[in-house]
Amino acid sequence: MKTNDRQILYKLFRDHEDVIGATQTSLLTAQSMIDALKQLQCSKDDIQEKIQELIDIIKHSEPRIVPLINMISICEKKVKSISNLSKGTVEEIKHAVIAAIKDEIEHLNRNIKHVVNIGVECIANGDFIIVYSLSAPVKRIIPEAKKRGKIFKVLIVRQDIRKTQQVMKILYKEGVEYIVVPEYGLSHFLDKANKLFLGAIAVTEDGKVVTAAGTSNIISIAHIHKLPVFLFVNSLKFSIKKSVEQNIHKKIEKRRHDDFEYTLISHSHDLVDLNLIDHLIIEEGEIEKKDIQNYRSKLGL
Repeated sequence: MKTNDRQILYKLFRDHEDVIGATQTSLLTAQSMIDALKQLQCSKDDIQEKIQELIDIIKHSEPRIVPLINMISICEKKVKSISNLSKGTVEEIKHAVIAAIKDEIEHLNRNIKHVVNIGVECIANGDFIIVYSLSAPVKRIIPEAKKRGKIFKVLIVRQDIRKTQQVMKILYKEGVEYIVVPEYGLSHFLDKANKLFLGAIAVTEDGKVVTAAGTSNIISIAHIHKLPVFLFVNSLKFSIKKSVEQNIHKKIEKRRHDDFEYTLISHSHDLVDLNLIDHLIIEEGEIEKKDIQNYRSKLGL
């Protein structure tokens, strides 16, 4: 695939992750791969080449969509472990790859369900929870807690208005009581709020959390005021790569204001030190940060 085409595809990944999150992007992409494979008509040599090209593109996305990358890596190992598959027909190869992808979709969906159930237990009646981005706590945990009859309030830290509106729509639909506060006004509510809920795109090998742009500021404020920070991720988000290898997209723009010009530099995501997270919640419950490597090993990564 040409470099320009790859960059267009990477932007598509970013746009989806920005709107629906890394987990949903992973599920959507995996299902799209299944649909594409079913329709693919080519020779035996071509199918292996095309599958490998797609895997390579996914593994080098900007930023790295870690749950998707881990799902695909597990699929690769499963398919390679099938004896004599290389001697099989095109349809047999397609069937094996599709079956492996379906297994990982089920794996991720199970993880999501468990994280949501545990997350709901992290909410108590009377809580006043701060949220920032369109993450798992907003899309799944908080709505589920409301459905189960828990009584609590949410403070939405205003960011990009489009994203904030998406968060508001979800909470409004579920009947969750909330207020919206700009980041610069957050300090006025830290004596009332008692928890900060976050999601992430990845937890890196060197102890960093890849989160929505702007999250590091919110966590810093929470940390200074000793507000407990809860991070909800499933273990498929544990990256085997270091933070510098996460391909966080850097955007450089030339801007003009009145009669002068300047360069604006922004990044698609933030990096937050894992030590600033008080409670790390995965599909098996709260774990110690030192145990993350054990879960990477369980995945065979």
